[in-house]
Amino acid sequence: MRFVDRKDVKPDSFGGLGRGALDVFIYFEERQFSEITKEATAGDRITSPSVFGGDSDYCNQSCFICPHNFLYFKSGAAGFWVIQHLVFCDSIYIPAFDLVVCGNSSKSKAKKIFESSLMNLSIGDKGCFNGILNGYRRPYHYFYDKLFPTLSLIHELEEVKYRNISGSFIELDEVSTSFVRCEQAEESGFYLMPSKSLYTRSPRSFFETLKYSLVKSRTDGEGELSRFDRVFWFGLSLEKRKFIERETVICGVIDYLSCKYKNPLFVFDGLTRVPSEGREKFVASKCSSELSCFNSIVSNFPESNVLNLIGATAKEKVVVASSVDFYFSSYLTDSIWCSAIGACPGIAYRPKLAFGRGSFLHPLTHEVPKKMVSDVGEISTDDWDRQDISIDSSYLISALKNSIDLTLTLNDWLSSLKKTVENGAGTYESPLFDVPFISNKKLSFRLDDYSKNIKSLILRLKDCKGVAVLDREVKGSFSVDVPENVGFLDMKLLINRSSNWRPKVSASMML
Repeated sequence: MRFVDRKDVKPDSFGGLGRGALDVFIYFEERQFSEITKEATAGDRITSPSVFGGDSDYCNQSCFICPHNFLYFKSGAAGFWVIQHLVFCDSIYIPAFDLVVCGNSSKSKAKKIFESSLMNLSIGDKGCFNGILNGYRRPYHYFYDKLFPTLSLIHELEEVKYRNISGSFIELDEVSTSFVRCEQAEESGFYLMPSKSLYTRSPRSFFETLKYSLVKSRTDGEGELSRFDRVFWFGLSLEKRKFIERETVICGVIDYLSCKYKNPLFVFDGLTRVPSEGREKFVASKCSSELSCFNSIVSNFPESNVLNLIGATAKEKVVVASSVDFYFSSYLTDSIWCSAIGACPGIAYRPKLAFGRGSFLHPLTHEVPKKMVSDVGEISTDDWDRQDISIDSSYLISALKNSIDLTLTLNDWLSSLKKTVENGAGTYESPLFDVPFISNKKLSFRLDDYSKNIKSLILRLKDCKGVAVLDREVKGSFSVDVPENVGFLDMKLLINRSSNWRPKVSASMML
């Protein structure tokens, strides 16, 4: 079998097959997932340009071999497969020419796919559209590449059937009554695998919808978080990467917060299970390192209020994250619950190798600066998401304590305005907050005003005599090196609208 990268394919490659393959890639890249699903629902098949040229080919058969979905297209004598993974058309397999054209996956990854899948790949019976596949083995890719486009169907179709596969972290019928679960897999016909690349709706809007649906459907017992005056979240995931000073830093922060707040709750997060798995068995088989870390930390604080989310479901985590005041975790899947979905203030860290690779972090999340991170152990650019790291614990404990203090102080004031601003637009000034710890540090400040309540926000830094040394209008975010002798801070708001009042800010004090 021959494997060729899409970028190396020319229109006249392989006797003209190159043009046909490129046409198929482009065709599915330019179509929305909801549009393709509507076509499948209406006609029990989907069309595609033929790799062989001429008339279009159509699909009414598929073969799912975890984690890939193979769609078979044919109208004439020969057919071809579209392999679905993180994008709708990941690769194209043309059996008659023993050829695989690799799109999103590299040639090496495509070879692994076929080494494990080819023996089980078979053309099933023709049939109707059976629904969409719900699941992916990694929560990060499930939420961004699978669930993201899936929820677009709510606005397009009255009813969508779905089949759970490995990694079905959310039951779709809990999110919307538009989704109907299929208990058994159909042996004929075809399924479609959702993919984010064909979806244009705002991620923030998507996560707001998801959070609202899941929090609204929670049980009464899950609403008990309101009895705590503060909720702090710590990510413990040890599956891929280790933060060497993790326990030292978390213990140092908890010790400080336990003294500062009357009734705080400390939440510890780890690996996520799907609802069909039993938690006890899941934790025992996959979370031994996380559980050991958790037990080691909480043993130092026997009187503290603790919530263990190691092995909890995605729904349980989304519900808890909706009440979090501040979080601390690594920046990948660990932070998705509080950052992307919960829109909580927090601080995240990543390996030095991972800087510059993009991030889905919410604007209220600050990152530990690259210069403060050291990659340790074996370093490989091909496996950066498994890189262990080290960060000076004294520095990070101090940064977290100061960042939490300032963030919560400012958000408390914003929350207190809710009743005051109900009368409509106006200008409001905060009290003068005593914050001596910001001198000689880099202050990063972020505003999240999703409901567009605030027309203008001015942050003012003042010296020990209350004289302003810096006035800065915040348009999303800014960072500034704070001079000496700054010990006070206040805010001035010009309110644009008061309905659905929920602006938040986050601040970090880093070197």
